Amino acid sequence: MSITYAGRDARPAEADGDPIDTVLDEAACSKMTLREGRGFPVSREIAGRDERRISMTSRLAQFPLAPELEGFDFDAAIGGSSAD
Repeated sequence: MSITYAGRDARPAEADGDPIDTVLDEAACSKMTLREGRGFPVSREIAGRDERRISMTSRLAQFPLAPELEGFDFDAAIGGSSAD
């Protein structure tokens, strides 16, 4: 079954794992008051937008890659033993 709404195809949530249903299920399973439950989806949306914004700006900044820790000498960095 498919319903067209505002020019877009709206399918049942279980067809593609609708994210709003996931958020609403999470709110329903927690012990929230009605007031907290109403604001929960909005707070999740804002947090998601912030996460995407930070990710995008980090990619645009083109920060250099962090060095690998495999070859790092932790003893030398900490001061290690001076028995040499």
